[in-house]
Amino acid sequence: MKHEEIIFSDPAFGTLNGDRARGMWAMLLAQKNSELNIRFDQVSANGETGMAYWIAQYVFGPSKRKVTNRVTARFKFKDGFIVEHRDSFDLRCWSRQAMGLSGLLLG
Repeated sequence: MKHEEIIFSDPAFGTLNGDRARGMWAMLLAQKNSELNIRFDQVSANGETGMAYWIAQYVFGPSKRKVTNRVTARFKFKDGFIVEHRDSFDLRCWSRQAMGLSGLLLG
């Protein structure tokens, strides 16, 4: 669960705070993607911090391009909630998979 003071960041969304971070997660979770597959590995946590390595496989956009995104997530906890969530992944690799040539040029 996310703390009311949540800070989220990743290469695609940048840094989002509070309601903007919660809104981003709500938008992503509301998408009906029957081809979404997420695998977790190397998950660890203590009372203050945590991390996980995860791989998301899904189709993206109207052209339904197949994407495999390898993500390292780092967390900080406060009052039993996630107060900071930072994802890192190769944006160039993601944009090339998700958007093809235009993504390669953007990346």
